[in-house]
Amino acid sequence: MWKEEQMASVKDTADNVTTDIEAQLKQLRADLAALASTVAAAGSDKADGYKARVGEMASNVKDASVTAIQNLREELKGLEGKMEAHVRDRPVQSVGIAVAAGFALALLCRR
Repeated sequence: MWKEEQMASVKDTADNVTTDIEAQLKQLRADLAALASTVAAAGSDKADGYKARVGEMASNVKDASVTAIQNLREELKGLEGKMEAHVRDRPVQSVGIAVAAGFALALLCRR
């Protein structure tokens, strides 16, 4: 009889431990699901932040390149005006320079 009582007590303890372990496993699964959701949300937020920063940087680069191209065009127009003035002031010298440059290019292309 004493063994039967002990066996019943051990069985009750085992049932209680099993129920407790099952409850802990259920809670652990819920915690892991919540953690995974939190990590996914954090990753999504970071990705959105990076996307916004890259878009902003691309816009800045575009604006800077447009400004650089406009400055270059203005500078080239200024050089073109200076060159036209130089050719008008010294037409013979300008033709001589053009002939010499053409001759030099012809020699280089022939080789």
